[in-house]
Amino acid sequence: MYDGFYFKKELFFFKKELFLNSIYFEKQINMYKCLIVNIICFFFCFYRALSFPVSGSESSFTDTTVERMMNHFLFRESAAEICRKLKMTSGNEVDRQLWYHNKLSLAQLRLRNIDSALAMAKVSLSLIPHSKDSVLISDAWRIISYAYNNAGNLDSALFYTHLMLGYAGRKGDERQMRNALVSMATIMNQNRQFHQALKYNRSASALTRKIKDTLNYALSGYNLGLTFQNLQQNDSSVFYLKQAMGAAIHTRQIDLLIYIYGALADLYLNTGNEAERKKYLLLAKTEAEKIGNNQFLAMLTSNLMQGALEKKSYAEAIGYAEEAGFHLSKQPYPVLQVRVDSMSWVAYSGVGNLTRAMECLIAFHRGKEKLVSGQQQEQLNKMMLTLDVKEKDLTIAMQNLDISNNKRRIEVLTLVVIIAVLLVVTLFIYILRSREFRRQLFRKEKELDQFSVDVHNWMAWKKERMESNGNKEEDGNILPEDQQDEMQIQAILFRELRDVFDKQKLYLDPELHLKTVIRILGTNKKYLHQAISENSDANFRSFINRYRVDEAKRIMESGVEKNEQVNLAEMYASAGFNSSTSFYRAFKQVTGLAPRDYLREIKSEMKTNFKI
Repeated sequence: MYDGFYFKKELFFFKKELFLNSIYFEKQINMYKCLIVNIICFFFCFYRALSFPVSGSESSFTDTTVERMMNHFLFRESAAEICRKLKMTSGNEVDRQLWYHNKLSLAQLRLRNIDSALAMAKVSLSLIPHSKDSVLISDAWRIISYAYNNAGNLDSALFYTHLMLGYAGRKGDERQMRNALVSMATIMNQNRQFHQALKYNRSASALTRKIKDTLNYALSGYNLGLTFQNLQQNDSSVFYLKQAMGAAIHTRQIDLLIYIYGALADLYLNTGNEAERKKYLLLAKTEAEKIGNNQFLAMLTSNLMQGALEKKSYAEAIGYAEEAGFHLSKQPYPVLQVRVDSMSWVAYSGVGNLTRAMECLIAFHRGKEKLVSGQQQEQLNKMMLTLDVKEKDLTIAMQNLDISNNKRRIEVLTLVVIIAVLLVVTLFIYILRSREFRRQLFRKEKELDQFSVDVHNWMAWKKERMESNGNKEEDGNILPEDQQDEMQIQAILFRELRDVFDKQKLYLDPELHLKTVIRILGTNKKYLHQAISENSDANFRSFINRYRVDEAKRIMESGVEKNEQVNLAEMYASAGFNSSTSFYRAFKQVTGLAPRDYLREIKSEMKTNFKI
């Protein structure tokens, strides 16, 4: 009496196991998807990391001899040494040439040879596209920025200063950041934005103290003193300039000391303290004589000459004029020559030497006209140079754009290839997993078929046994009459239903209706539904579909055994279905496999058994 219930329970656990297997399969697919995404991200990040060059914090080349000379402020000697070594440097040694030209430009700057410094800096710029050393490139930007600052070309100086700031920010290079801030302060001073200049100079001074760059303590103090002087804060200016003077004397920075003395002399000129002004001009002149810088000496003697003229000491002024003329003959400086000629005219007029005064006046006018025409030519040359630079910059930008586009295309192609390979691998794994999952479902379905046959045989045997025992249990006890009647009726009706379906094959009729089965069994709708629901896990429609699906499976197996062509498109009518859609849906619902997949597994099993 419990046969149908036992069958229903076993079938329920089998369906549950089938459902859990399908969930596990879906989890496995999701795991593979996540793995693919992670692999793609890893390869992309790895490839991007390889595409960015990494540069060290120090230059790949240095010359200790030149460095030692520069650190001891022997700029003239270091310039000569660099020129000698450049002659021995081959054209292929780009980093070596760039390093020497950077140092040579810096040495010329410290010697106040601005034109030479700018020319050497431009040579460095031409070498930059052929170098991969970011430290040398950044130094070239720094030096050409200083050169343009001193030449008064503030737009170009600002451009290269911004490049320095960007590099220092990316690399965390505090020394280069300090240099960029000093350059920005110089530009602000020349644009008369003194408060901005003070802010940059203070930041640069703080960085100098932070990195303990003792050689630049004097320069920081000088820059601050000069900025306070521009702001007309004389007390602060004197404080920082004298602080810088002490540091420059201690580190023997003679060229910087000359600038400091000159700044102090200008400060005392503004305050009307002529004695202090002359004192610092003479100190600066003494230091300039030590290094033999004729340009410095000419500038200082012209300033002394101006002070003498203000006191109307014409003889003293003439003496300074002759001395300035001597230095200018050694190192011409047209602007300063015009100034000296104008003051010489006043001095000679003061002592009554009108002939010499007239000569100085004529020289002044000629020099002025030449200077004006020279400035116009210089402006024209600068315009041409600017156009050349912009044209080269445009060419370089176009080349960089082409390189960037080619690089991007390679990256995209590489990424597409990686994704394609991963997709192929994933598809292959998915196919293997799907095939294994179909095999598991097929084996489970075969086990269920065998289990159903075993249960059916056991039920038949049980029926005969119970009939022979007179409705008694095997232990001899008789069940309560009410329970016996109800469960017996349902079990008997269910067995009769199965017998009718097995013998008469009613399920092969596509138009089979519930009323037809009720009439054949001689029961009613309620009893039939109770019998099916209590003895199986299906309703009437599912019960019929199970028989029809089993019939379709038998047709497939028979066709494969006979080596006949199995036509799935026409099988639904042979199995009792009224359409191919309902056939496919019912087959998938009962077995978990599509008819085509089930047929494929049957063929595979047949081949395996044949080989064995």
